[in-house]
Amino acid sequence: MKSALIDTNILSFFSRNHSLVVERFQVYLREHDKINISIITYYEIVSGLKHRDAQKQLMSFREFVSYNTVLPLTTSSTTISADIYANRSLTFDKVRQIKRSLSP
Repeated sequence: MKSALIDTNILSFFSRNHSLVVERFQVYLREHDKINISIITYYEIVSGLKHRDAQKQLMSFREFVSYNTVLPLTTSSTTISADIYANRSLTFDKVRQIKRSLSP
C-alpha cells in the first residue's frame, strides 16, 4: 500500500469513530508508521474546532498531530496538485459530454 494523504473529510469521519474509516486507518497503520495530513487539513480542523470552542477536541487533535505528519505546501506540490485537478476535471467534462451525446 502506498503512503497516502488524508483529507479533512476522512479525518473528520475518523475523529467521529466511523467504523469503516477506523478500520482502514488500522490497516494503513500496519504498513505505515504515521498518518499524513496537509497543512490545509490542519488549518481546517483547527479553525473549525476553535470556531466551536471545542477545547477538548482541539487538545485531542493536537495530540493526534504530534504522533503523525503535517505536510507543508510548496510551490512544486501546489503545481502538481493543480495539474492533477485540471486533468481530472477535463476527464469528468469528457465523460459528461459522452453521456449527453448518448442521451435520447
